Amino acid sequence: MCIYIYKEINLYYFYTNNINWIMEENRNQYNGHLKNSEEVTDISLHESLSETKKSINIVGVGNRYQIKKLTNRDDINKIKLRKESRKWQLPQEVYDRKYQLELLDNIHTSQDKYNIKLMKQQIEKKLNNYKQQDITKDIYDSNNIITLEETVSKLQESHLLCYYCNKEMFIIYEIVRESMQWTLDRIDNSLGHNKNNVIISCLHCNLKRRKQSKDAFLFTKQLQIVKKS
Repeated sequence: MCIYIYKEINLYYFYTNNINWIMEENRNQYNGHLKNSEEVTDISLHESLSETKKSINIVGVGNRYQIKKLTNRDDINKIKLRKESRKWQLPQEVYDRKYQLELLDNIHTSQDKYNIKLMKQQIEKKLNNYKQQDITKDIYDSNNIITLEETVSKLQESHLLCYYCNKEMFIIYEIVRESMQWTLDRIDNSLGHNKNNVIISCLHCNLKRRKQSKDAFLFTKQLQIVKKS
């Protein structure tokens, strides 16, 4: 069962593995109609409805705690946008995956110069964050850490589809902690973000895999895809 809470242009849904709160914006047009929503079935919630009252029973102490943290927030129904995205003033098409794929394919040309520059900056920013993570964890390998060019190549090869769930990912995005932003998922977590140790995946799958092996996690995701289809 999935619980949908509809606002004017936003779709919120939540599910339980870690009880995450996912905010998915209708990126195509701000007309109040939601598209491409996907029902999530693995949720341990029971909904009791009446004409005047709706109640939801949350199973598990940990789950109830996570929901309590969410519902205590004053801005629960607000989408938090990245501060830097407010300065971009980009047309809505730039947030579309197909458009971003075109930017990737032309990243070494002079076409669409402003947006390509922005895309490069966003990739470089994330790579710098990964470098700092590796240094902090004492796993930084200056000889093997993935470069900008190698990252761009991997992104192009992925067609901006997550290696695990095969869902659309984004390089340029507005929402804070966007669950479908691209990431570099390390195959061996004891090593750094090296060119032969990373896979292009969405943030959601990256966080969800944790210490599970790449192949085992991919297998579970494929089972879910087959079950839903």
